[in-house]
Amino acid sequence: MRISFFSVSAFVFTLTFFLAGSVHAAEWIEREDGTMQSIRGIVSVDEMISAVGNSGYTMYSEDAGASWTLNNKIASSWWHDVALDQDGDLVAVGDSGSYMISFDQGLIWSPLSLSTSSHLYAVDFNNGYGYMVGQAGTVLYYNSNTFTWTVGSSGVTHDLYDVQDNGDGTAWVVGNSGRLLYASNNGISWADLGKVADMDLRGVYFSTDDIGWVVGKGGTFRKTTDGGDGWVTISVEGLSTQDLLGIEAFGENMVVVGDGIVLLSSDAGETWEAHDFSEDYYEFYDAFYGDDGLLWVAGTIFDVYSSVWLYDAVGPEAPEAIAYFDFSTDEEVDRSLSWLEVEDVGSEVSSYVLVLDGEEMNVGLETTYDVGALSEGEHSASVYAIDTAGNTGDAVDFDFEVSDITIEEEVEVEVEVGEAEPGNLIKLVCVEGAETSDPCRAVYYYTEDGSRHAFPNEKVFFTWYDDFDDVVEVTGEFMSSLSLGANVTYHPGTRMVKFQSVPTVYAVEQGGILRAIASEEVAVALYGEDWNQQIDDISDAFFGNYSFGEDIDESEDYNPEDWEQYLLSLDDNF
Repeated sequence: MRISFFSVSAFVFTLTFFLAGSVHAAEWIEREDGTMQSIRGIVSVDEMISAVGNSGYTMYSEDAGASWTLNNKIASSWWHDVALDQDGDLVAVGDSGSYMISFDQGLIWSPLSLSTSSHLYAVDFNNGYGYMVGQAGTVLYYNSNTFTWTVGSSGVTHDLYDVQDNGDGTAWVVGNSGRLLYASNNGISWADLGKVADMDLRGVYFSTDDIGWVVGKGGTFRKTTDGGDGWVTISVEGLSTQDLLGIEAFGENMVVVGDGIVLLSSDAGETWEAHDFSEDYYEFYDAFYGDDGLLWVAGTIFDVYSSVWLYDAVGPEAPEAIAYFDFSTDEEVDRSLSWLEVEDVGSEVSSYVLVLDGEEMNVGLETTYDVGALSEGEHSASVYAIDTAGNTGDAVDFDFEVSDITIEEEVEVEVEVGEAEPGNLIKLVCVEGAETSDPCRAVYYYTEDGSRHAFPNEKVFFTWYDDFDDVVEVTGEFMSSLSLGANVTYHPGTRMVKFQSVPTVYAVEQGGILRAIASEEVAVALYGEDWNQQIDDISDAFFGNYSFGEDIDESEDYNPEDWEQYLLSLDDNF
């Protein structure tokens, strides 16, 4: 078939990214209710969350709080706190000198012994240092050279409830009767700074050597700006006499948790907002901010049921892989913008917003939008997502120019434009002289549901096909009629993969499921002695193309040849 081109529509575009987050629409989402009695300490490593609490129980979540597993308890004593040590392992402390460690982020715990039988209420690590505090002035400090804990002498007999390790051998400690202590010389030297509040103190946090906060019983909330010499009471609307039981920070974000109340600050403690949980008798003991900026608080209902809440103030990711189709000025031709679905770490995406030349359009969950006829000249557009909590995500912002270039003589290009059918490889017809980066070079797989799935690169393509001989060239009008589906992922069994920023090596299963290979021995058994020559790097930009399954701990858990021979069609991979 001959296709005649009388005019060519040329356009150039640049991409820039900006953050358009909204903190005003954040909401609380309950993520756990009643797996154990009460949570006293909680910590996170990546998507793994571990909690410890009453009656010796611990529990964990491997899917960012969507589901929880209760561990068999290894002691009857209560666990009061858990922290991440300098090696990335979890350490928990509790009644009667109880002390245990987990090397797998909370799946399995191992009890250890300390030279104390006092109740331990808090533990903290920072930069190779570590402190524990507890009953009747008990303090222990960690020696990173000998990997041992030593009982120190605090000089007081008050119960000590919280410690902040400053990472330089010093620490702040608070306890009963409003007592504040300062440790130095890696815990060998202690200074009693006296009574800084009338009530028992349960939490301490210093952002600098001079600026710090303490929280405690009866609504105690105080701040110092001179290293603890002088203190002022902080008043917050909604806070009266509720017990405040912990304080945490992440950058300029801060949280105070307590009896039926959570206090939040997004400006490094300059202003605070109270969130009321008193109606359902919640009591929160601990909180943490994840690496993604999401806030988690944990505690109990009636001291009977454990409870975990997520505060979602983080917007969705920025859309990727924006595609432009048929940007001619011909009014008879439809043209569209397309982008990939994005992920939201806290809740779910509720809609996408496209802003084209200043006009804002909410397009629902559609990822392709027909922009209609475009006039000659410069245009601007951006796309961003909104989640169910009302947070506005990052936007991708781009400019492009549409201009007609009239060619006096008719240019005829001999191309094979086939009747594309589902199951075909398809691409746009390229005009003579098209650059290698031109969108016409992209190859897609056409599926029965009327979608097209892009191959991110040649490495992925050649795990499914030997060559490009069977690619069918189609018109822009036909291409834009197909919705943009998920990217094609690696053919299972053919290659191992890893992300550029993560050393973990994965095998691939059906549907783009990645399974981490547990050891070099397993990799050799699966792929041979040259296994490390069979690994492809995946750009972090394509992280969302894949999901994650169980680790491959033994060679019997996965057979590359079976997967390669079993999955012959891309249709079976979507």
